[in-house]
Amino acid sequence: AERQLRAYVSVATAKIHDLTAGFTPRAHLVVRNSGQTPAYDLIGISGMAMAVSWDALTPPSSEPIEVTATSLAAGAPTDQFISAPRPLKAGEREALIDGSKTLWVYGKMRYRDTFKVERITEYRFQVGGKAGLSGTRMAICPEGNRET
Repeated sequence: AERQLRAYVSVATAKIHDLTAGFTPRAHLVVRNSGQTPAYDLIGISGMAMAVSWDALTPPSSEPIEVTATSLAAGAPTDQFISAPRPLKAGEREALIDGSKTLWVYGKMRYRDTFKVERITEYRFQVGGKAGLSGTRMAICPEGNRET
């Protein structure tokens, strides 16, 4: 019964905007509770980074870029907006198109379900690299995703 009734919070859609030199990329995530009960004390921590590979990224030295906190009713969506730490430089959009660089949107959401169990959802989406760049939709990464 607990599995059927608990909250299930995940990213329903991920889109990227402003991938043009001189503009700061922005991601729009729709986070949805697809469970039958509310998710309480939902905390989202997210960031955005670009490199030739995930392993080549410099580990973060400060707090996450974006943090949100709320409760989420059963079936309800909420929007999360994430901005890159800097504008794109000349040639970086082309590097995303040719696959030599990848831009990731990543994060973790923590919440309590109606049974007072702490749950975690980790996610990672990308454009560029092996996923290519086509429109605004981001691809889910084959690794870096987990739900408890």
